[in-house]
Amino acid sequence: MLALSDKVHKGDVLAQLQTDQTPEEITATSLTAELVVIQAQQALDELYATADSNRTSAMNDITTYAEAVRDAQYAWRTYSMPLSLQGLETIEAVDKTKAALDAASAAFEPYKFYPVTDSTRKELLVTLNFDPERL
Repeated sequence: MLALSDKVHKGDVLAQLQTDQTPEEITATSLTAELVVIQAQQALDELYATADSNRTSAMNDITTYAEAVRDAQYAWRTYSMPLSLQGLETIEAVDKTKAALDAASAAFEPYKFYPVTDSTRKELLVTLNFDPERL
């Protein structure tokens, strides 16, 4: 063991780790730690590599959803209650609309596989797509 004033030479042992692990276990632990650092660096590099495209994608999604909100707000502001539903309680209007939709669906059902050029199918499809003034 070296004393405080001793000169240190290349190869001198200055400290020694006291552990119950074997040198092989210490090496394995060290290699595992190095692997974890390498994997973390790779994950960080991947984040940096994809950050711009992810930001662009997110901005495109925000634009798309903002347009959908704007369109929905416009539709809501410009909606006018069909005359046939005006004056009804909400549940009555819903029931009347559902009954009309159910009737249109039942009428269209036998024609749904007819050619798209069939005039009866076309007329029933228009009704099924709900024209509130037809209530």
